[in-house]
Amino acid sequence: MSNYFDFHVNFDWKNFSLEGYSKVFFPNIISGGNRYDPNKVNIAYVGDPEKPLPPKYDLVNFRGFAVNIDKLAVMREKGRAVEVCVSDVKQALNGGRIHQARFFCSALHSYRVPFVLTSGASTIYEVKSPKEMAFIGEMLGFTQKEALNSMSETASEILGDKGWQ
Repeated sequence: MSNYFDFHVNFDWKNFSLEGYSKVFFPNIISGGNRYDPNKVNIAYVGDPEKPLPPKYDLVNFRGFAVNIDKLAVMREKGRAVEVCVSDVKQALNGGRIHQARFFCSALHSYRVPFVLTSGASTIYEVKSPKEMAFIGEMLGFTQKEALNSMSETASEILGDKGWQ
């Protein structure tokens, strides 16, 4: 069984597993007192396609799903991951821009850029199970395996880089 991680939550994650709402995400992965905390994952938000990528980040969120081939190539070369946030997808759907999100995900797939699906949840009730997030990933053009791997294997690599594993 794989461990799944949700890197982008906007609420106090500390007592989340104690509330009994999630047994699918794995918040206590570290022995020795270190605890995985999604609020400590550094997500860089890039809205202007002309501005350079920030020097330090764990994930990059391209605001508005703007495709910049040069930046995607840099991300692939550095082995860095792009965030595909479900709450951003929901906003795109509500704003009639779902085609932009699908095109962006198609570019990630075509250029083989690593990505991580995240929830962007602001309350415990908005957290999605890995299976639900994988379904949303499938609707965006990824396979179920790619979507699940983004939340387990790709996420584990980021945690390893941060010294949490």
